[in-house]
Amino acid sequence: MLLYDGDAHIQIMCSNDMPLAVWKALLKSLLVGHRAQLEREEIDYPLDSLLEIARFQIRLAPKKREKRAALCDWHVTLTAEDRELIQWFIKTVFDGTLPKWFLSGTVN
Repeated sequence: MLLYDGDAHIQIMCSNDMPLAVWKALLKSLLVGHRAQLEREEIDYPLDSLLEIARFQIRLAPKKREKRAALCDWHVTLTAEDRELIQWFIKTVFDGTLPKWFLSGTVN
């Protein structure tokens, strides 16, 4: 999804709100294209770029609540194994802890 020369597109997604449809596609790409890294609990290229994008989109973006809600809605549809992988990723986004809104599945 994010593999081509240059990183301008990554810089944009780390500094601008992305459309919700793009955010949902990015979430799905975590389990499709990056499962092995998630299973090994390794953050290297290209997962490191997705980590930085997620960090901005759900921590700093103006429409972060919308992104958080989509993440929670998607997370509950996953298998137990996939939920664990995503929980590890979200913990990494939030410096080792899962945020309360994620644990409750409710974005206020």
